[in-house]
Amino acid sequence: MLENLCIGIDVGGTFTDAVLTGAGEVIRAKALTTHGDPGRGVIAACELVAERLGVALDDLLPNVKRFGLGTTVVTNQIASRAGRRIGLITTAGFENIVPFSKLHWGSENGWLVSPPQIISRDRIIGVAERIDRRGEVITPLDETAVLAAATTLVESREVEALAVSFIWSVRNDSHEARAVRLIRERYPDLPVSSAVSLLPVVREYERTMFCLLNSYTSGALAGIDWLSEELARRGLSAPLLLIHSGGGATSVEEARQVPVSLAESGPAAGVGAAAMLAASCGVSALSFMECLPIPPRVLETGSNRRDRPRSAARLLCAAAPLTKVTELACSALPKAPNIGRKYCGWGVGIEAFGSPMTAAAMVPHFRIMSGFTPKKAGVHTTRSASLPTSTEPT
Repeated sequence: MLENLCIGIDVGGTFTDAVLTGAGEVIRAKALTTHGDPGRGVIAACELVAERLGVALDDLLPNVKRFGLGTTVVTNQIASRAGRRIGLITTAGFENIVPFSKLHWGSENGWLVSPPQIISRDRIIGVAERIDRRGEVITPLDETAVLAAATTLVESREVEALAVSFIWSVRNDSHEARAVRLIRERYPDLPVSSAVSLLPVVREYERTMFCLLNSYTSGALAGIDWLSEELARRGLSAPLLLIHSGGGATSVEEARQVPVSLAESGPAAGVGAAAMLAASCGVSALSFMECLPIPPRVLETGSNRRDRPRSAARLLCAAAPLTKVTELACSALPKAPNIGRKYCGWGVGIEAFGSPMTAAAMVPHFRIMSGFTPKKAGVHTTRSASLPTSTEPT
């Protein structure tokens, strides 16, 4: 019987998977992801599901009561450094907050290396303004300087999106809000993000990085409006819901305003599904492992425990609540690619374990699967989203 159906979609870098439930059975289908316009891949996967059910898609969609979509398009855009050219307008004297990266440096072949930079130093401009930690104005906003900076970034540095982040805007956002309004009046078609409106937290580096990432990924959801309209045209009355990094659902409009909130959409959906499976089996805590068969060779582990919020947007540091995802770098394991081919069939496989596992505890499982025992496996973990005492200048 075609009623109260649910469709779940996962848009990956290679394939778009669709799952239909509620028709007395679980129906799955897989279509190729259409890069640049992932909505068409979603429609293709839905048509395959309808075909396997023996009905037309236009007859199926009116009976769908819930339509959810998880995607790695934002993650892939960050990881592949394929985001928009972005500019930053900040408080004069604090232009190097992002390049210095708060000394969150990593290790590469034994050498300290700075994190990947999504913005070049010449696209960061400071303007005269200053608010102190109490929210009191020390230096009024120089509106002429704001417009001059925006003009330089757009017309000379050819930026495609702008971020505005001022010191202590979390205590008084009047300067930041005014600067954003001025820029939008001058360039109405330019995506402009305000750090404090996106993430009103103390600590300027995390707040600024979140805003930069949001501007950087502002083009990642191209085609989502077309998909929403096409699904509605073909009979879907339920709203199109996107899975955000915290594991919950968000609307298309909200995702369009904060695309970086989908940075862990795909993995978060997997953790949510594993948590539901664990609950149905009477398991209170569950860890699972995703084996990615193609470079970069990493193992992703997730947990449904709610007491461990994390903050990161994949490879870059940003303060945002995300589902816990820990990545085990396995580039040192020469047989790693064989895991995907043999164990996962070139898809994404999930192996569930009945008890929580730490990153160190996962290595033996990987050794068993690969038939190779490494002396050392690199581990990358995300940072905690809890925000300690501010280090912003007074």
